[in-house]
Amino acid sequence: MICKIPLSQIDYIHSALKNVKVQSKSVKLKYVIAKLLTEVEKELDILRQAAEPSEEFKKFEKERIELLAKYAKRDEQGNIVYKDSTKSLVLIESEEGHRKLKELTEKYKTVLEERKEQIDQLRKTIATESIQVQLPELTFEDLDPDLPQEIFNILVKLDLITENV
Repeated sequence: MICKIPLSQIDYIHSALKNVKVQSKSVKLKYVIAKLLTEVEKELDILRQAAEPSEEFKKFEKERIELLAKYAKRDEQGNIVYKDSTKSLVLIESEEGHRKLKELTEKYKTVLEERKEQIDQLRKTIATESIQVQLPELTFEDLDPDLPQEIFNILVKLDLITENV
């Protein structure tokens, strides 16, 4: 059967299949899970490639990080002071630092717009597209009683389990 998998579910399915070990005597179930995992990993690789920033954006990021390190507010021990515990926002202490950051952003304005457009397109693709994978149908006889619920839910959601006929 052809199984349609929304790209928005790819990461969840990958995590579930990767993190849950299925100990099964059913070769068919093992095959379906292995093939599904392989196809999902291929698609994740393609999405990662599509999300890869341009060399110009990488150059901007390098310069931005250097600038933030140079002008960051520091504590008494000389450590950078962050805005919050995520350490993703650095506080800039000086007007010169703010000015340099603004200049850098202006210098790379087109590159930043292109990156934003790339991310917007990627989000739209993930929200609207799906992949199709050819997988055999499973019956309840193919399933083990100790099959993890998360894996069972995925198989049901992808409509891979049919009634025994």
